[in-house]
Amino acid sequence: MFRMKNKLGSRHGFTIVELLVTLSLTAMVIVTLGSFFLNHLRSYHRAVDDVLVQNQLKSAMNLFVEKAMVTTGITYLSSSGDSPYYVVFGESSGPPLIFSYTPLSQQLKWGMGNAAADATNTVAGMITQFKLEPTTNDGTPVSVDDLSQASMAEVTITVSGTDNGVPGPPEVVTLDNSLRFRNYTVLGP
Repeated sequence: MFRMKNKLGSRHGFTIVELLVTLSLTAMVIVTLGSFFLNHLRSYHRAVDDVLVQNQLKSAMNLFVEKAMVTTGITYLSSSGDSPYYVVFGESSGPPLIFSYTPLSQQLKWGMGNAAADATNTVAGMITQFKLEPTTNDGTPVSVDDLSQASMAEVTITVSGTDNGVPGPPEVVTLDNSLRFRNYTVLGP
């Protein structure tokens, strides 16, 4: 029985100092790993936003150029201060092609018709700027009053991402493109 008491008496638990040291080391490891994880999560969200911005811009520009290139040219262009800002392209057969951009909704839409309300198909969102400048073959700007001379156009589309709770400014990408109207014919004498 005496031996049993010695065994029981020799068992020691952890002291409060040992527990505090262990807890503070564990807390430092958890904070370090958590910080590492959060930084990588932010980087992931930023990368996802960047890809989304680039895809929106690419799809907007590709669809715009694809549709506008096969028209006969610009028949109407609203002023840049108008909301919605829209452009009408002539078609050799069928109703005119229209693109409409509304800054408030940040959407570029297209459709067939003569008014901005006819553009009902969404091309892309997150668009913060859409600008079209009609030009001649040699790049000379054409006034809105003489659109029949515009055989080409300079297109600028800017897309801006969201902040996704990630510090720093969101991704903003601007793409400029030139397009030539394939079915352009000079109107008038």
